[in-house]
Amino acid sequence: MISHAALCTISVVLFLTVRLVFADEEFKPPPAPPNLPELGAKIQRTMTLLATSTPQKRNRVR
Repeated sequence: MISHAALCTISVVLFLTVRLVFADEEFKPPPAPPNLPELGAKIQRTMTLLATSTPQKRNRVR
């Protein structure tokens, strides 16, 4: 039976090895969404509706 410490050591060594193998690949950010200027346009309205909502008067936020 393999001990817990041995399993942890094997896991760490395997993780570091895989990380070194794939370290040469450069991260490419995803393309910008097509509606970039519209992102966040209604955040202020949403936050106001959430802040002013009460149990008696629930504001609907879509």
